[in-house]
Amino acid sequence: TLLQTLEWSPLSSSTAAALEIGIDALFTLETSLRFVVYPNRRYFLLDAFNLIDFCAAAPMVLRCMAGFAVSIDDKEDWLGHYLLCFVPVLRLLKILRRYRQFHLLLKAFRLAGEALPVMLFCYFVGLLLFAALIYTCERPDNVESLSQAMWLTVVTMTTLGYGDVTPKTSAGKIVVSILTVTSTLYMAVPLG
Repeated sequence: TLLQTLEWSPLSSSTAAALEIGIDALFTLETSLRFVVYPNRRYFLLDAFNLIDFCAAAPMVLRCMAGFAVSIDDKEDWLGHYLLCFVPVLRLLKILRRYRQFHLLLKAFRLAGEALPVMLFCYFVGLLLFAALIYTCERPDNVESLSQAMWLTVVTMTTLGYGDVTPKTSAGKIVVSILTVTSTLYMAVPLG
């Protein structure tokens, strides 16, 4: 599918369609067989990995609806974009069940999830506070609105620093400097 998005594709559309249909057929067959032989089908449908497998097998039906050969040239064709851009992600997600380390990562996310709401609340309080300070300190021709001040605050807090909006006044530079240091320290706080 990635090759089909290039200007010059090494695969013809019919070859790519045949390859995609073959892969989709294998995924559909594998998921269907596992569903048929699974002892408790209700639990099978509730497992997140099996839902990913169903989603990875669904493009077979969608590809039949699209006429098998899909092109990304038409920007209005949502089905073609889904099949060419998002289906490869679903196929990669099928592999997740094979990694034990991923299960450890999920467990760590569940444990950190208890502290996450408090951390997000503090983050948004800091965001609003520093956005208000920046909006107050900067001239209206530099930071035109509170939403633009929030954009500058988010870009600074995440240490991206796009540079599209920068402080011009001395007070604004001091506020952004304090924001940079405090947000860097904040990001270093462990959740667990």
